[in-house]
Amino acid sequence: MKYFGLDVIGGVFRDVIGIFADGLKHKRQLKEAEVLSRIQFIQNAQLAEINWDNTAQQNAGSSWKDEWFVLLLSFPLVGAFVPNLQPYVEQGFQNLDAMPDYYKAFLATAVSASFGYKALAKPFVEKLAGRSPSKPTPIPPQS
Repeated sequence: MKYFGLDVIGGVFRDVIGIFADGLKHKRQLKEAEVLSRIQFIQNAQLAEINWDNTAQQNAGSSWKDEWFVLLLSFPLVGAFVPNLQPYVEQGFQNLDAMPDYYKAFLATAVSASFGYKALAKPFVEKLAGRSPSKPTPIPPQS
Protein backbone atom coordinates (compact mmCIF):
# COMPACT_ATOMS: atom_id res chain seq x y z
CA MET A 1 0.00 0.00 0.00
CA LYS A 2 2.86 2.31 0.75
CA TYR A 3 4.01 2.20 -2.82
CA PHE A 4 0.49 2.84 -4.05
CA GLY A 5 0.33 6.17 -2.16
CA LEU A 6 3.67 7.27 -3.56
CA ASP A 7 2.54 6.35 -7.04
CA VAL A 8 -0.62 8.43 -6.64
CA ILE A 9 1.29 11.42 -5.23
CA GLY A 10 3.92 11.09 -7.95
CA GLY A 11 1.19 10.94 -10.60
CA VAL A 12 -0.46 14.07 -9.22
CA PHE A 13 2.86 15.93 -9.22
CA ARG A 14 3.53 14.79 -12.79
CA ASP A 15 0.09 16.05 -13.83
CA VAL A 16 0.56 19.40 -12.07
CA ILE A 17 4.02 19.83 -13.56
CA GLY A 18 2.64 18.86 -16.99
CA ILE A 19 -0.14 21.44 -16.72
CA PHE A 20 2.36 24.10 -15.62
CA ALA A 21 4.72 23.19 -18.48
CA ASP A 22 1.84 23.30 -20.99
CA GLY A 23 0.88 26.75 -19.70
CA LEU A 24 4.43 28.03 -20.14
CA LYS A 25 4.60 26.52 -23.61
CA HIS A 26 1.29 28.15 -24.57
CA LYS A 27 2.46 31.52 -23.20
CA ARG A 28 5.70 31.25 -25.21
CA GLN A 29 3.73 30.35 -28.36
CA LEU A 30 1.49 33.39 -27.88
CA LYS A 31 4.54 35.64 -27.46
CA GLU A 32 6.14 34.17 -30.58
CA ALA A 33 2.90 34.71 -32.54
CA GLU A 34 2.79 38.34 -31.38
CA VAL A 35 6.40 38.94 -32.43
CA LEU A 36 5.79 37.29 -35.82
CA SER A 37 2.67 39.41 -36.28
CA ARG A 38 4.61 42.60 -35.58
CA ILE A 39 7.36 41.55 -37.98
CA GLN A 40 4.75 40.87 -40.66
CA PHE A 41 3.17 44.28 -40.01
CA ILE A 42 6.53 46.03 -40.45
CA GLN A 43 7.33 44.05 -43.60
CA ASN A 44 3.93 44.88 -45.11
CA ALA A 45 4.41 48.57 -44.33
CA GLN A 46 7.86 48.52 -45.94
CA LEU A 47 6.52 46.72 -49.03
CA ALA A 48 3.67 49.22 -49.34
CA GLU A 49 6.15 52.09 -49.19
CA ILE A 50 8.41 50.47 -51.79
CA ASN A 51 5.42 49.85 -54.07
CA TRP A 52 4.31 53.47 -53.66
CA ASP A 53 7.79 54.73 -54.55
CA ASN A 54 8.00 52.44 -57.59
CA THR A 55 4.58 53.55 -58.83
CA ALA A 56 5.51 57.20 -58.34
CA GLN A 57 8.71 56.68 -60.34
CA GLN A 58 6.81 54.95 -63.16
CA ASN A 59 4.16 57.67 -63.29
CA ALA A 60 6.79 60.40 -63.30
CA GLY A 61 7.85 59.37 -66.81
CA SER A 62 4.71 60.84 -68.35
CA SER A 63 4.43 63.93 -66.15
CA TRP A 64 5.71 67.48 -66.37
CA LYS A 65 5.44 68.14 -62.65
CA ASP A 66 9.10 67.21 -62.07
CA GLU A 67 10.23 69.78 -64.59
CA TRP A 68 7.75 72.31 -63.15
CA PHE A 69 9.15 71.90 -59.65
CA VAL A 70 12.77 72.06 -60.89
CA LEU A 71 11.97 75.30 -62.70
CA LEU A 72 10.08 76.70 -59.71
CA LEU A 73 12.87 75.75 -57.29
CA SER A 74 15.48 77.28 -59.61
CA PHE A 75 14.01 80.80 -59.50
CA PRO A 76 15.19 81.60 -55.94
CA LEU A 77 18.55 79.96 -56.65
CA VAL A 78 19.16 82.18 -59.67
CA GLY A 79 17.61 85.22 -58.00
CA ALA A 80 19.99 84.92 -55.05
CA PHE A 81 22.86 85.80 -57.42
CA VAL A 82 21.13 88.74 -59.10
CA PRO A 83 21.49 91.80 -56.86
CA ASN A 84 18.20 93.42 -57.97
CA LEU A 85 16.28 90.19 -57.22
CA GLN A 86 17.86 89.39 -53.84
CA PRO A 87 15.34 91.42 -51.77
CA TYR A 88 12.47 89.58 -53.51
CA VAL A 89 14.05 86.19 -52.86
CA GLU A 90 14.63 87.05 -49.22
CA GLN A 91 11.07 88.36 -48.80
CA GLY A 92 9.72 85.26 -50.52
CA PHE A 93 11.46 82.97 -48.05
CA GLN A 94 10.22 85.06 -45.14
CA ASN A 95 6.69 84.72 -46.51
CA LEU A 96 7.12 80.95 -46.86
CA ASP A 97 8.43 80.75 -43.30
CA ALA A 98 5.32 82.58 -42.05
CA MET A 99 2.95 80.11 -43.74
CA PRO A 100 1.12 77.52 -41.63
CA ASP A 101 2.91 74.24 -40.94
CA TYR A 102 0.21 72.22 -42.69
CA TYR A 103 0.82 74.15 -45.93
CA LYS A 104 4.57 73.58 -45.67
CA ALA A 105 3.93 69.86 -45.07
CA PHE A 106 1.65 69.67 -48.12
CA LEU A 107 4.20 71.51 -50.23
CA ALA A 108 7.06 69.31 -49.05
CA THR A 109 4.96 66.20 -49.72
CA ALA A 110 4.06 67.37 -53.24
CA VAL A 111 7.63 68.23 -54.17
CA SER A 112 9.19 65.09 -52.68
CA ALA A 113 6.47 62.85 -54.15
CA SER A 114 7.05 64.44 -57.53
CA PHE A 115 10.67 63.34 -57.39
CA GLY A 116 9.79 59.96 -55.87
CA TYR A 117 11.35 60.71 -52.50
CA LYS A 118 8.41 60.50 -50.15
CA ALA A 119 10.76 60.08 -47.19
CA LEU A 120 11.97 63.68 -47.61
CA ALA A 121 8.56 64.97 -46.52
CA LYS A 122 8.35 62.69 -43.49
CA PRO A 123 9.83 65.18 -40.96
CA PHE A 124 7.32 67.86 -42.05
CA VAL A 125 4.37 65.48 -41.88
CA GLU A 126 5.48 64.13 -38.49
CA LYS A 127 5.86 67.66 -37.16
CA LEU A 128 2.35 68.42 -38.38
CA ALA A 129 1.11 65.24 -36.66
CA GLY A 130 2.78 66.32 -33.43
CA ARG A 131 5.42 63.58 -33.43
CA SER A 132 9.11 64.18 -33.18
CA PRO A 133 10.86 63.14 -36.42
CA SER A 134 13.36 61.14 -34.36
CA LYS A 135 10.66 58.95 -32.82
CA PRO A 136 9.68 55.84 -34.77
CA THR A 137 6.08 55.41 -35.82
CA PRO A 138 4.39 53.30 -33.13
CA ILE A 139 3.30 49.80 -34.03
CA PRO A 140 -0.34 49.24 -33.13
CA PRO A 141 -0.87 46.65 -30.37
CA GLN A 142 -2.04 43.22 -31.44
CA SER A 143 -5.31 42.02 -30.00
